[in-house]
Amino acid sequence: MTDDEPPHPDRFLPRIRAELDKLPLSEEQKARAIPKILARAQFLDSPSARARAGHFAGDSGYFDFASKIQAAVAGFAAHGLTMDAYLRAAVKHSQLFYQSPATAIGNIAGVVERFAADGLTARDYLKAALKQPTLFTRSPATVAGHIAGMTERFADEGLTVQDCLRSALIYPSLFALSPATVAGNIAGVVEWFAADGLTARDYFRAALKQPRLFSFSPATVAANITGLAERFAAHGLTAGDYLRAALKQPQLFTQSPGTIAANVVGVADRFAAHGLTAGQYLQAALQRPSLFAMSPARIAANIAAIVEQFDRQGLSTTDYLVAAVRNPPLFCQSPATIARHMRLIFDLYDDAVFTLPGNARQAEGSGSPPHRHAPVIAFLLKKPVLLSLEDKNLLLRRFYRELTGAPPSPKILTRSRCQIEADLLRHLGHDDPARPVPKDANPVLIGLIRDGYIKSARLAD
Repeated sequence: MTDDEPPHPDRFLPRIRAELDKLPLSEEQKARAIPKILARAQFLDSPSARARAGHFAGDSGYFDFASKIQAAVAGFAAHGLTMDAYLRAAVKHSQLFYQSPATAIGNIAGVVERFAADGLTARDYLKAALKQPTLFTRSPATVAGHIAGMTERFADEGLTVQDCLRSALIYPSLFALSPATVAGNIAGVVEWFAADGLTARDYFRAALKQPRLFSFSPATVAANITGLAERFAAHGLTAGDYLRAALKQPQLFTQSPGTIAANVVGVADRFAAHGLTAGQYLQAALQRPSLFAMSPARIAANIAAIVEQFDRQGLSTTDYLVAAVRNPPLFCQSPATIARHMRLIFDLYDDAVFTLPGNARQAEGSGSPPHRHAPVIAFLLKKPVLLSLEDKNLLLRRFYRELTGAPPSPKILTRSRCQIEADLLRHLGHDDPARPVPKDANPVLIGLIRDGYIKSARLAD
């Protein structure tokens, strides 16, 4: 080639391939990385980057990808970085192949040093950078400026540096988003739904739980909320209703109306033969917003697993669905948890810790239904919230009956936990739950508090 001949655009390709062959990359990974690296080399060889095109040397140290990658990995080996993980990041962000390892190491170390007092570790920031590889190439000053700017802009909402870092570690793009962009996204959504009572503080708290929201445009969020309200307007759903549900389950802000509508209609369709309607399930989901995001298959599996375990005791799909509509956690709590609660309550009944109301006892005495726990099932379906009580709450009823000698009655199971605890505290010699229980108090009381059965009182220091 003479000085007057233009360089071949692919003249760097053999060197690039030879260097990538030195690294443990798959052919697919090489195929993804080569065009980006080649384009950068061609730019460096162009008049835009050099006085004369065609004078960027093919044997330049710029192409020593293997040594640069190995040095960067070695620099972070003590913090858990592996060659495989760093190469995956480099394939996503090709600059890591030719960037100086000292620069990559300095960028990570500089951010960690800046926020070490706020709890940021090299291991955690490296994990974030592997998800958002541009962080290996961003200066510590830029990243620190984004975090500081976010904290300043949202100081009135109570944002701390630690809060901001936690959110960014969950959603690493936040390290790279400008505070102005984030503030604009938040303000836009709040303005859109101001008439529905949305405040900046409420939406900001939702975004802290679902950090992707910081990068979502107001138009996208608004379309997700209003779109679902429009789909179910015939069932009385308003944007304000769904907005309040989304504040409790922030991922709903990010999910499309089509996905959520398919979940609601899908569950209703699966159980239409058992009397469940889309309107009923919609109301249940408004009480338990996580239901909006759960697939019909998972809901159906939860229901089937419970009914199959207790059909001999008289539990039917139709009756259980009626109970779940009244107590929506029954749709989404794990079958193992609900089954365990059922059996705990059966044990309490068998051991005469509680009795059933008169009409249930009469049904039991008549010889029908045949299973001894069928009346208990019928009772629980009328008071389904009992199936969602935690284990220790249920077991507390046994302690109450044994320690106080109270006669068995339905109220031992149905009274609130705070009422049961107050009676137990008085019986065991402590009349004021607000006063710490002294170390020389009844040892049974101390044990119940220490083991988490009584939660309304605390032990003295």
